[in-house]
Amino acid sequence: MNKRANIYLNSISFIFLLLAISFMGLFITENDLSYDIPIFLKSSFFLIGAVCGIIFLSIECFLFLLLENKFKIISISYTFIGITGAILLNSLFPFLGFILIPCIILLKEIARVYFVKIIYIPKEFDYYCKMFGIKIKDFPKKRKAVSKTKKETEKVPVPLEDSVYV
Repeated sequence: MNKRANIYLNSISFIFLLLAISFMGLFITENDLSYDIPIFLKSSFFLIGAVCGIIFLSIECFLFLLLENKFKIISISYTFIGITGAILLNSLFPFLGFILIPCIILLKEIARVYFVKIIYIPKEFDYYCKMFGIKIKDFPKKRKAVSKTKKETEKVPVPLEDSVYV
């Protein structure tokens, strides 16, 4: 998989996770507000949060599909252990899960970006891009401008003091 495409997918996935948590949090806590919110605004919180959550889950499923089998098992176990730990800590400290779950997912996404050459099946991303007609245009790399006139380095003679030749 292309490292740049992996960075884009992971960052977009994390942004949609934060948006989903934020809008669902607004939907849940709107009853605690001192003023009354119109019903269309309340339902739009839920709708935007649900759409962002679906986009997050679809990107996660796509990236999970590209993983090698042993890393799929590691990803599932890491997610299960992280969510179980977040639930247990959330029972002790309320609303801590809203902080822990994004942190757990962020660590997983950083690891996926760092180990992109190891954990993904080679050419699998290209196969799915070809199947669905997705074209990823990578930015051309800029070459460094080489000066046409090379300056010779100046050689400075070093005087030898008190040298004895045998």
